[in-house]
Amino acid sequence: MAVVRVLTWILFTRHPLMAVVIAKDIMPEYQPTPIAEVKQRLIDAMIEFMDGDPEQPNKDFDCGYTREDVDRCSSIIDSYLSDVAAKNGADDSEILLAVKTAVLQLNELNDNCGGGLIETDQREDLCELILVAAQQNGLTTTDDVTEEWREW
Repeated sequence: MAVVRVLTWILFTRHPLMAVVIAKDIMPEYQPTPIAEVKQRLIDAMIEFMDGDPEQPNKDFDCGYTREDVDRCSSIIDSYLSDVAAKNGADDSEILLAVKTAVLQLNELNDNCGGGLIETDQREDLCELILVAAQQNGLTTTDDVTEEWREW
């Protein structure tokens, strides 16, 4: 089982969505992290980064975004979750429309922040959140459904 966990970690660092699919197949007890927990982790990390490194304080540090930007990101996620839930059981094309809308809004927000709001960890959390919510509401694919529109 340790080898499986290491393999899953390696895959997750390079291909997070593929690792989730493989983990489900190899470890039937695998359950994705609840959406609310992923969202909270994402928002907390954005806010924490705004404060800079407490070990090396720098009064001139500017992360490139504000608390309002983080709140806007949270709002986009909430709107997406509501929209995709309203499409529960719809065909993939309708669910993917909700994904596209959210990803394009996140692209614009991240662009307005100079590309600094959504970094690697945030991207992985957002991709997981978007895919899991879509699947819970009927999406049949396990592919990265954000990739077509995602600029972050």
